[in-house]
Amino acid sequence: METKENSKEFLEAYNRLDHYMRKFMKRSPGKDSHSFLLREMAKRGNSIFQKNLHELLLFADLRNSMVHNPYMEDADPIAEPHDYIVEKYRNIVDSVMNPPRALGTIAIPEEKIYKIYPKDLVMDIMRTMSRSKYSHVPIMRDGRVLGVFSSDTIFDYIADGIGRIPLNEEMKIRDLIQYTKLQNHANDFFKFMSGSVNLTEVEEEFSHSPVPGKRTALIFLTDNGKQTGLLLGMITPWDLLESTLMK
Repeated sequence: METKENSKEFLEAYNRLDHYMRKFMKRSPGKDSHSFLLREMAKRGNSIFQKNLHELLLFADLRNSMVHNPYMEDADPIAEPHDYIVEKYRNIVDSVMNPPRALGTIAIPEEKIYKIYPKDLVMDIMRTMSRSKYSHVPIMRDGRVLGVFSSDTIFDYIADGIGRIPLNEEMKIRDLIQYTKLQNHANDFFKFMSGSVNLTEVEEEFSHSPVPGKRTALIFLTDNGKQTGLLLGMITPWDLLESTLMK
């Protein structure tokens, strides 16, 4: 006797994915097509959708053929998906529904982050940044992010430097502290998220900045999701890009 388990599991995977996308993008049922939602999720930077978009669109077409079957009375289902297709579809949907945590995958763990402190010498830090190709470095105090030192910090200091002390070997980070405050970076926005955040949430944050004219330069993961929390890890756009290219 012919089994309909494959078609049942296939349609269940489709419905799970459709419900997830509509909830994620706040779209009501019937407002947009499933294929449109797939493309929108990929445009938003979700690496799972980007990587599997072609297959997901094919599966959507197969589902439509199965559901809108003109031979329902004589041939239901009109086609029975192969075991391989059902398993592949289910695995993709599972990865969408349960994405891995950023901490432990793409995030730089706290102990491996290059961190600096108010008492550290500016010129020594600049040499390390140049040698290691660091663009942003967190300034720490008691395990928490106090600010961020970047090439813009020096630029802002010099631009505002009427009557100020010129850069020298004795200058310390605390002498530039007002230019390193997170809100004082003209072009960069720094986001704080919980250590339990997943990759999809990180991708969504990097895809847009809540502050017009600024880019999300770093995401800090802390134990409470705020700047007041203890630093657990850090993510740069390059970490996310590298992870996407390796998939």
